[in-house]
Amino acid sequence: MTRAAARARRRSRVSGGAGRNPRAEAVATSLQSTYGGWVIIWSPWRRAFTAFSAISPDPVIIDEASVSGLLRRIGEVELAARTPGRRADDAARQAAETMRDRIVGGDWPPGRKILSGDELAPILRVDRWAVDQALSHLERIGYLRTVPGKGTYVRPPADWP
Repeated sequence: MTRAAARARRRSRVSGGAGRNPRAEAVATSLQSTYGGWVIIWSPWRRAFTAFSAISPDPVIIDEASVSGLLRRIGEVELAARTPGRRADDAARQAAETMRDRIVGGDWPPGRKILSGDELAPILRVDRWAVDQALSHLERIGYLRTVPGKGTYVRPPADWP
């Protein structure tokens, strides 16, 4: 093998070798265009998405293997930058308690589809972000389940904590 051929072979291994994930790279590019102020890349050697931002006084670097985890953490950082106090957390907590009370009280029976975040926000008298946080919390602890493309539904009482 000639030296030029050996160099070309080494170069191709470095640039497109193991760990390369074109799908993840495309997702990272798409997310970066959606989330202004963030640089999002797929890191093949970490096998994770890495997001960089100067949204807060200290530079923020997030490494996450899953897209959902990355988006959740970006949301947390953006919220912390927008709301230095605890007021936003209190609104989300209040919304979650109100929704849980409606579920446990029978106002929202098992199998019922929950209204969208845009529809719930004025009813609960909180902003859309607080509703999203409350829905996520109730889903994590077992009161709700989300079916992609269909909506969010109340789970049966056997699944409740």
